[in-house]
Amino acid sequence: MKRILLLLLLTLGFQAYADTRYVVDQIFITLRAGPSNEFRVLKTLKSGDSMDLLEEQEEYSRVMMADGTEGWVKSKYIDPTPIAAIALVQANQRVEQLEKSNAELKEKITNLNTELKTLTQDLSQAEKSNKKLTRDFDKINQVAAKPIEVAQQNEELLARNQQIEEEILELRRENETYANTAGRGWFMAGAGVVVLGLAIGLIIPRIRWRKSSSYWG
Repeated sequence: MKRILLLLLLTLGFQAYADTRYVVDQIFITLRAGPSNEFRVLKTLKSGDSMDLLEEQEEYSRVMMADGTEGWVKSKYIDPTPIAAIALVQANQRVEQLEKSNAELKEKITNLNTELKTLTQDLSQAEKSNKKLTRDFDKINQVAAKPIEVAQQNEELLARNQQIEEEILELRRENETYANTAGRGWFMAGAGVVVLGLAIGLIIPRIRWRKSSSYWG
C-alpha cells in the first residue's frame, strides 16, 4: 500500500515538470493535419503515446510527437496524466533513481566518515607534534638564554675585576706611601740613636774626669 502511494505521489510530482499529454486508456486515435476530420490522417496513436501540447482549442489540440511530427488530435482523448501502466513504470524508474541516489549518498557518507576519521587522527597527531615543538622551542629559548646570561655575568665579572685591579693599585700606592713613611721614621730613629750615642760618648768621659779630679783634690 505504501509503495502504491509513493508511486502515485511520484507520478503527481513528475507531472509538475512538463506540460505533457497522453492518449487515454484502451483507445486508438488519429493524428490529423488539421483540426477536423476532413484533414488527412498523419498517423494512428495508441493508448500511452506521449506528445507535447503546442496549442489547445475547444475540440482539437495541436501537438508534436516524439519523432517531431506535428498534427491535431481531439482534445477529449488526451490527458495530462499518463495511463496506470505508464505511471507505474515511471514511478518504478523514479524509485530506482531514488534508491540509486540513496546508495550514492550512503557511500558518500561512508567516505566522508572515513575522511573525517583520518582528519581527526591527523589533527590529533598534529596537536602532539605541536606540543613537542612547543617543548623543543622552550628548550631552545632556555639554551639560547644561557649565552646571554653568561655574557652578562662575564661583563659583570670583568667590571668587578677592573674594580679589584683599581683597588689593588690603590692599596699598592698606599703601601708604598706607608713604606716610605716607615723608612723615614726608622731613618730618623737611627739618626737619633747615633746622635744620642755620640752625646753619651762625649758626656760620660767628662763625668768620669770630673769625678777623678774631685777625688784627687
